Amino acid sequence: MNKIERVRAALAGQPVDRAPFTVWYHFGNQHAPAERTAEVHLEFFEHYDLDLLKLMNDYDYPMPAGTEVMATPADLSRLTPFDPADTPFGTQLRTVEMVAGALGGKALFLDTVFNAWNTLKRNLVREAMPALMAQHPAALEAALGVVNANLIRYAQASLARGAAGIFLSVPASAESPWKRSNDCRATCGRLRSVRCVNRE
Repeated sequence: MNKIERVRAALAGQPVDRAPFTVWYHFGNQHAPAERTAEVHLEFFEHYDLDLLKLMNDYDYPMPAGTEVMATPADLSRLTPFDPADTPFGTQLRTVEMVAGALGGKALFLDTVFNAWNTLKRNLVREAMPALMAQHPAALEAALGVVNANLIRYAQASLARGAAGIFLSVPASAESPWKRSNDCRATCGRLRSVRCVNRE
């Protein structure tokens, strides 16, 4: 079996000649051009003879223009829809195109998308998250909706450029909103229901 056949058979629950193998690593390329990011992923793929490549995506979700800190409902209201290609995500999309060209017919690869909660907390509001959760849940939920829609647009763009699928990264730690308290679960629990991308 070749790499593509092996992965597809495993996903379909069919017999394989051996279990498909993959592993991933954060290379710290969030400031690198697409060419370098593609290069290190492809070198990693070849060195370890992976069956499936997972592209790390360490480019930041963009802060709204003219904004340095997001800590209030007014700050959150500045989040708007965008074209991912016109943001730092555009560098990742160019990386996807390069990797697709290199691996076409040879192996499948996934792109990485962090869920809206993680994206908002780590890239935008940071330490302001607890206060926003407690005092402004409606504004926070609206902001999450905007971020989630932009991430869906990004995922669709990545699939269109050759990614075989999306690895949705969801935090499994105490920072997840529904793991903190009953009050928080009541406020934010409905955010578990996330719109997903359907390639079909």
